[in-house]
Amino acid sequence: LTGTWPSALAFLCPMKHALMPVLCSLTVAANAQTPICQLQGSGVSSPYAGQAVVTSGLITAIYAGTGTYQGFFLEQPGCDGDNATSNGIFVYHPNTTGLSIGDLVGVSGTVVEYQGVTEISSVTDITPLGSCTVTPTNVFLPLDAATDLERYEGMLLGFPGQLTITDNDDWVQYGEVTIAPSRLFAPTQFVDPNDAVASGTNSSGGGNVTAVNAAASENQRSRLLLDDGRTNSYPDPLPLISPEGTLRCGTIVNDLTGVMHYAYNDYRLEPVGAVSVTNALRPSVPTFTGSPRSRCAIAGKVADSTPITSMPGLMALAATAQPEMRPPPPTGTINVSRSGAASSIS
Repeated sequence: LTGTWPSALAFLCPMKHALMPVLCSLTVAANAQTPICQLQGSGVSSPYAGQAVVTSGLITAIYAGTGTYQGFFLEQPGCDGDNATSNGIFVYHPNTTGLSIGDLVGVSGTVVEYQGVTEISSVTDITPLGSCTVTPTNVFLPLDAATDLERYEGMLLGFPGQLTITDNDDWVQYGEVTIAPSRLFAPTQFVDPNDAVASGTNSSGGGNVTAVNAAASENQRSRLLLDDGRTNSYPDPLPLISPEGTLRCGTIVNDLTGVMHYAYNDYRLEPVGAVSVTNALRPSVPTFTGSPRSRCAIAGKVADSTPITSMPGLMALAATAQPEMRPPPPTGTINVSRSGAASSIS
């Protein structure tokens, strides 16, 4: 059936004072479209996996080219009233020529579960239907449950306010950092596993293990992986790099917006637009008062109050160090037996 379809997509384009129907031409069978929220389902896997489908939505993010996810994210705002189902989905389609964020499109393809993420692949048709905008769904950390990110898979999300970079171990290699409402520490940094009260003196046992587990749970629900939208290692240039040429833990991320994706065994937020950061600066050089120590130990104690500022200076200081005292070697004649072992010294 080819014709106009003014009602099915009307909810996607809110105008300033009214909902205006979208007129578009679709070459599909009547009632053949499946909403994105149904494709996602309320579980980890899609009930439509392996099936050819037709759906439609607004493009919220595009990642094109080598070293990216090579596709775009599609969303149907207000798809249903079920918070357990996502309104967004990733469309794997390396050729994104002619597509832009904000485009309203119809997509024909096959639903697949690719390494844990529900996506539309083997795309056979993309039909332009118009253009609109999507308001990000606001999310606040910590989540109610660590599994809550599944319900946002593929959706455009907003994180109002400030989040803090709490782990940058994978920043150089993968361009990703961990963010949270504040710096995260091991629960036992602040919670005594042995005693529930500060005056406790137990040094073993698990009398306060419930509090430790609660703190660990809050840490897990507070963390979020912020990615860079790329799939290659050692990205160049590095994302979020500061004027100092690094990215320090404690850096603040402001009013973050991105799409929720699942890849490499973890949920990760792929940024949409520029990411605003307030860099944590390197601490200033400590100021010493009084007389600094004038002794330096290099293979022994050496009196020297001159600062060492070069390798020649270090070598000169080492030359004046007291040599390590060792016992003298044995003297005399060593008697060796037929087996080759030393039997005595005379």
